[in-house]
Amino acid sequence: MNTVEVRRATRADIDSVTTTLDLAFRDDPVSSWLFPDPADRARLHPGMMRLFAEAGLEAGEVYVAGDAYGVAVWFPVDPAHPDDDEDFVNRLGAACGPYEERLHELLRTMQAHHPTEEAHLYLNFIGVRPDLQNRGIGAAMLRHQFRRLDAEGRPAYLESSSPRNIPLYLREGFERIGGFTLPGDGPQMVPMWRKPR
Repeated sequence: MNTVEVRRATRADIDSVTTTLDLAFRDDPVSSWLFPDPADRARLHPGMMRLFAEAGLEAGEVYVAGDAYGVAVWFPVDPAHPDDDEDFVNRLGAACGPYEERLHELLRTMQAHHPTEEAHLYLNFIGVRPDLQNRGIGAAMLRHQFRRLDAEGRPAYLESSSPRNIPLYLREGFERIGGFTLPGDGPQMVPMWRKPR
């Protein structure tokens, strides 16, 4: 793929954004931990991802590569003005069906490790459809956002659940800031912070 066109998603993109997030993350360590039964994961995962896509369009920023074969979902975080969206958490819990308590464990654990010192943009999800991975699409989406963040002097934060993605994040300016494990022998998470350049 020679050039990757990245643009801000609109409500018209919701179906393709949801599909890409579902395909990119269905076998991710966190999704596999949240929905340990593969049949349940196939049934429930798309609905959960749709809620994240909708929340990103409403309260954050969603970017797509090409015809949404790559998706990045970002949320602004300002520790001085915490945003506790109870309604969104309740809808997520309902979408997870019998795994609602696991979802709450996941959210509590991630929140406990989320940086609180400085306002930043949080990269909640960045994913590429499996048949198009390893072609520079993720890097192009990151660089598209970093041009603006660097100009504005804003940092970025993410948690990597996949060891194979860490080299990409390091190349793009993120640094590791510790690590934690999800409950019950869950996957290792690597929090990463990127200072503006």
